[in-house]
Amino acid sequence: MRQRIFVFILFLFPVLLQAQQGSTDSAGVKKIIAQASAAGSDDAAELLEKAIILSRQISYDRGTDLAFRNLITLYKSKGWVGPELRTRIQYGNFLSSKKRFRDLAGLTYETGNLYFVSHLYSKAEDAYREADVLALQYAPELHYEILRQAGVTARYLKKWDVAQGKLNAATGIARSSRKTNDLFWIYQQQAEIAHEQGQYLQAFEINKKIYNLADSLGKPDQKRIALNNLGYAARYAEQLADAENFFNAALQLNPSGKDDVMRAQLLQSLGILKQNRQDYKSAVALLDEAAALYRKTGHEDDEARVDNFLALVYYQNGDNYRAMSTCTKAIQLARKNKNNLVLVDSYEILSLINQSLHDYEDALKAFKTHLALKDSVNQDEQNKQNELLQQQFLLERMEKEMRLLHVAEEIKDLEIAKLTSEKNLESERVIVLQKEALLRTSELRNQDLLARETRSQLELLQKQSLLDKKSSEITLLNREKQIQLLELEKEKLNAQEAERQKNLAEKEKRIGELELTQVKTRSRNLIYFAAGLLLLIVGAIITLVILRKKNKRIEKQNETILENQRIIQIEKDKSDKLLLNILPPVVAAELKETNKYKPRLYNEASILFTDFSKFTTIAEQLSPEVMIDTLDRIFLAFDNICETYGLNRIKTIGDSYMCVSGLPEPDAQHAINTVRAALDMRDFMRDFNRKSMAAGGPEWAIRIGINSGPVIAGVVGIKKFAYDVWGDSVNTASRMESSGEIDHVNISGATWELVHTHFSCTSRGKINAKNKGEIEMYFVDRKS
Repeated sequence: MRQRIFVFILFLFPVLLQAQQGSTDSAGVKKIIAQASAAGSDDAAELLEKAIILSRQISYDRGTDLAFRNLITLYKSKGWVGPELRTRIQYGNFLSSKKRFRDLAGLTYETGNLYFVSHLYSKAEDAYREADVLALQYAPELHYEILRQAGVTARYLKKWDVAQGKLNAATGIARSSRKTNDLFWIYQQQAEIAHEQGQYLQAFEINKKIYNLADSLGKPDQKRIALNNLGYAARYAEQLADAENFFNAALQLNPSGKDDVMRAQLLQSLGILKQNRQDYKSAVALLDEAAALYRKTGHEDDEARVDNFLALVYYQNGDNYRAMSTCTKAIQLARKNKNNLVLVDSYEILSLINQSLHDYEDALKAFKTHLALKDSVNQDEQNKQNELLQQQFLLERMEKEMRLLHVAEEIKDLEIAKLTSEKNLESERVIVLQKEALLRTSELRNQDLLARETRSQLELLQKQSLLDKKSSEITLLNREKQIQLLELEKEKLNAQEAERQKNLAEKEKRIGELELTQVKTRSRNLIYFAAGLLLLIVGAIITLVILRKKNKRIEKQNETILENQRIIQIEKDKSDKLLLNILPPVVAAELKETNKYKPRLYNEASILFTDFSKFTTIAEQLSPEVMIDTLDRIFLAFDNICETYGLNRIKTIGDSYMCVSGLPEPDAQHAINTVRAALDMRDFMRDFNRKSMAAGGPEWAIRIGINSGPVIAGVVGIKKFAYDVWGDSVNTASRMESSGEIDHVNISGATWELVHTHFSCTSRGKINAKNKGEIEMYFVDRKS
């Protein structure tokens, strides 16, 4: 009983120790999360990521949840879309691995909202679709919210049928659940969809439905909004009289002083309607009152729009003086608030007014300003679109990298499982060997017992032999005594001598037979002893052979283990070498030590881009194998040049090559070293082209561009690392390459400032670069 209690205590002690360790580790996670709450943004993010890693290592799911959600909240509050998306994807992978599909549905829905507010509507649509599949099975109450958001997203994607289908389904749920406020919102979305499709009568009917709902529920504010929307729908349907009635009815529900902003909007709409019906006098009165209300409430942008339209009304009515005064006022307000859209329209109206006044010089000046502002607005819009596309590209690339990273982690988990299985198998082999050793020990013990038993039998035979010998001696003594007695009684027993002789012969015969039996017994015992001894010797020989085989097998296994250790060390050396090929040594060292590399700002660096002109033509002339081999030889030469001058290659994209100097370790000679490297690359390509063309091959026409300035550098990814740089300086360097000429090194003014005393530079003047405007550029060469 005591032994069982002792064994139970030995089994329970590690469990209690592990539980105590888990409790200590979870307390550490809570402490890190608490520290993050009191830290700054960057430190908080770093602490929360540390908490996530520690929680997952100790399988503390509650801590993992809290750290992930706090990190998402932090990124969301800062507007850091990229890090927030990356964290959401990591959190989603965690929830999926734990099969927490209800939480995963909510997280996927929130991720769709993130895409939506970032104007990435296609990605939002995919996220809502994925969230809805999970919600229908695990979180039915979320299905309604997903329908609403998916409907609006489809509207922005101009998928009208899909949008109407989603919103109709949401309408049914809202009605059955008596979500009346939601019904107003859904109907409004459906009306706007109809309006955007040009189905103004359908929009009118939906707004009428909104009005009836608001009227039945006694909601005057909703009735006023519905009447305003009915007026708009009727106006676009060219039912101007009905539109005017609806606007007037809305005004009656919104007396002066109740909601001045809403009243101003209604007056503005009614004034525009009066202008459309050429009732300029009424239009002026309504627009004046609207402008006064906007001014009263501090809505200067809206006031500028009304003044701009009022100037147009004055112009159309032939009152050029008031038109000029009102237009000037609109321009002043628009400039104050930097409202370029109003400025574009105002200068166009100002040009028309000056033409009416026959002031053609000012009219031309105003029209040129109108065109310049219009181009600026278009450019701003284009820039916004480009930024949106770039953000979409970065987010999609990040998402793909995270998905690939997750797949890589799953593969790694499988490899770990495989290694664990192999380790378990090896442990089983060790157990088998231990069992064999125990069996061998048992056999040896049995053989030892057998040997002892044989030895005992031998001793017993020896004792039996001694006893037999003593018995024979006693028998002989008895016989001698009998002979003596016979001799003494010979005279007395003459008559019986024949019989005695006969008896004596019989006795001698029995004695002989007994002696013969004793001899046979001794011989048989000796044979048994010799056979046992022989078996013992054969068993010992067999055991020795088996032991030798086992020893050889163990030695072979040891040699295999040593060989595996050597292979592992070789692979480790290869992975370290590969990491150094991908990342700069400083970055690789930090990653190996801390498993991360924080992005850094470098105020002074130089970026070099190369590209080959008419690469498509070259690709058509060469087979894929030859083309790839040629590019590999060229880029290998570029890598050697970069190593000579201390540059770091960042990446190659197709036939483009990018490298940078001045990071991750600062270098005061970054610009000079970069130019030297660029000139060596150009000279290499000149020699390469001479040999290529002499052999009948194509000419590889290269352009090289350099720019210097601040950049941000960091490592992209967690498992699959890539060192990269970002910033406007990188974009400008790319423009130096694309704006350069073949067989020349084109540098920016910023680089020229740093290198013009060391090289021969030829000014190209200011050259227009795509999306960058005019930039000072120079061709650089070695000093003669």
